[in-house]
Amino acid sequence: MLISRGTWQKASPWNEIKPGHGKILFRRRLILLTVCILIFPLSINAQEEKVAILMRGPLPMEGIEFLPINALPVVYGEYEYENTQTAVYYIEIEIFISNSWEKSTCGGYQIYALPAAARSVYYYFDTQGWSVFISLDKGIDEPCLFIAEFIRRFRYFQGIAKDRRNISFPAVLQFN
Repeated sequence: MLISRGTWQKASPWNEIKPGHGKILFRRRLILLTVCILIFPLSINAQEEKVAILMRGPLPMEGIEFLPINALPVVYGEYEYENTQTAVYYIEIEIFISNSWEKSTCGGYQIYALPAAARSVYYYFDTQGWSVFISLDKGIDEPCLFIAEFIRRFRYFQGIAKDRRNISFPAVLQFN
């Protein structure tokens, strides 16, 4: 059953605006619009993901800055994460670390942390024979977010690489 336009206009209470109510409706809509404009950016910021972006690298170099004097061939990468610089050193061998390194886990990966360093330094050895050192700023709230995501993505890159000598670091890391 169809309702004619004339009947709909007579029956609809929204079409009838009493004198003085137009200003009230306008004010209510203006307040609602203002509240939406103020709240909408807050909801967008709450949904933002943390991101780490590769700023430099991968670059071949020698030596790892926080280990005793060494000339180990490494591949270096530098990420910007939480407005700080995060260094990653890839090396194709296992490094034997001292007992002063503390054993821990990040995202299911066994890592070692150097407790008395100027920066937060972590070491990961993969079963395929390569290692990474990750040096984060001490102010990072959850270093495991970066460490676990980097290892996960880097293991993927290593798995699909035709030649392990052509190292590729993930350009962007996203965290939930």
